[in-house]
Amino acid sequence: MHVVMLAYPRMTQLDLTGSFEVFARFKELSLHLAWKSSDPVVDGSGLRLIPTTTFASCPQADILFVPGGPGQIALMAGSEILTLSPGAG
Repeated sequence: MHVVMLAYPRMTQLDLTGSFEVFARFKELSLHLAWKSSDPVVDGSGLRLIPTTTFASCPQADILFVPGGPGQIALMAGSEILTLSPGAG
C-alpha cells in the first residue's frame, strides 16, 4: 500500500515526521515523501526536507497524508495536489 506524504513549503515539520515514524512501523506500507520537484522543501521554521519522489514519478496514493501548517492555505489552491488522491480527477 502506497502512503504518499506531502511535503510542502511552510508545513509543520512535526506533523509530517511524527506521523512518518508511526507509518514506518508497518511493513506493508511503502512511504513516499512527495513534492513538485526534488528540491528541498522548507518548513515553517526553516528546516529543509528532501522529497523522495516528485508528483510526476510518484505512485498512485492509496493513502494521501497532508500535514498541517501555515502553508496549507496556498496548497489547497493548487489543483495539482488533488490528482494525487485515489478517485480524484
